[in-house]
Amino acid sequence: MSESASDHPDIGENIVVVDLGKKKRKQVKKLRKGEGPLMDKVQEVVAALREDGTSKPGDTVVIVVERRGEFPMNLKW
Repeated sequence: MSESASDHPDIGENIVVVDLGKKKRKQVKKLRKGEGPLMDKVQEVVAALREDGTSKPGDTVVIVVERRGEFPMNLKW
């Protein structure tokens, strides 16, 4: 069953999805805490969306970040 945004009162009229691509594990961890350079980037992106009219204050903005896999340091070839 498909649900629409109108079925959920906490979701805004429009949904904007922003993909920041693959980032390091530490960067994602800091973002979850609301810190670091990725958080600054998210704030810049949201501000830019508001400035150019893509997103209004009531809209839902979804930020997608993919964690990049890192090799273990003790891996020997």
